[in-house]
Amino acid sequence: MPIATELMREAYLKAGKIDEFIPEESVRYLSGEQFAYASAVQGIAEREKPAANIMIGPFYAESMLFAETFNRIGSIQLAGTA
Repeated sequence: MPIATELMREAYLKAGKIDEFIPEESVRYLSGEQFAYASAVQGIAEREKPAANIMIGPFYAESMLFAETFNRIGSIQLAGTA
């Protein structure tokens, strides 16, 4: 996480918005386990109600969980596999 946090900090700095950088909100590690990750994403989606869900790469059973959750909250969805 330190590397990801530093990359985000540098991006905010280059954009001239370092005062808006809040590490606890900018960089999240959810889980290395498939369904724990899916559960965390679903919870975040329900709370934050994003306008879009973009899934690119190898998603498996969790993709159906995501599809149902994001459909329920009215997000536009785009998916592509490797």
